[in-house]
Amino acid sequence: MSNSDELSIKFSNTIYATKQEVAKELNINAIDDIWNRIISYRSLFNKALSVRNIDRTPYSITLTPTITTKVNAIERKFVKAILAINKIDGEDNKNIFRKEYYVRCLYYLAKKYNISVQLSDRMSQYVNQFQLDFDEFKSYVDTLFRGARNEKGKPFKPYDYQVTAAYMLLKYKKCCGELSTSAGKTLISFIIFKYLFDVQKVKKILYVVPSVDLAEQSAVQY
Repeated sequence: MSNSDELSIKFSNTIYATKQEVAKELNINAIDDIWNRIISYRSLFNKALSVRNIDRTPYSITLTPTITTKVNAIERKFVKAILAINKIDGEDNKNIFRKEYYVRCLYYLAKKYNISVQLSDRMSQYVNQFQLDFDEFKSYVDTLFRGARNEKGKPFKPYDYQVTAAYMLLKYKKCCGELSTSAGKTLISFIIFKYLFDVQKVKKILYVVPSVDLAEQSAVQY
């Protein structure tokens, strides 16, 4: 393999570089011959798209082995996301999930490729209401229950599904949670309220229950 072929692979497969980046990396200005070889190598992986520019010339994409591997990995993530969406109950909740996922993808691409994005006030309000990171929330809950013990004096912490339920209710706000009897709904509400008090600095919360007994039970447990 010649040195030019090695450079073509390096600057196409290992690093997908521009002509200016190649010149800077090699520290030379006259790189026309090298660049032509790189373009020739990339043409082996070109795929024409149905999208055309203003001159009706079709755009193309270069899918080198490394890029193909990355694209396949992203496609697998999308498939997992679609499967997760299909498991969500209720069409309204599915639409909320899709919208947030699409917006986050656009944000990621805009940031990665330094593209300026401006959202309408309504869209900004919609996006910002979901800014709650699960890992940060999980860390908060772990800290909250560190050293906690139940009535029998044994170490105690919420189940994963209880943490997830509290997270989803906080994150998506305009939704409801349905849990079976003895699933720990009071504990979930405690996590939500405690987070709102500690982190969001909420002053008052209205907690509605169907009976006085439940209200008194919740007050004791809290």
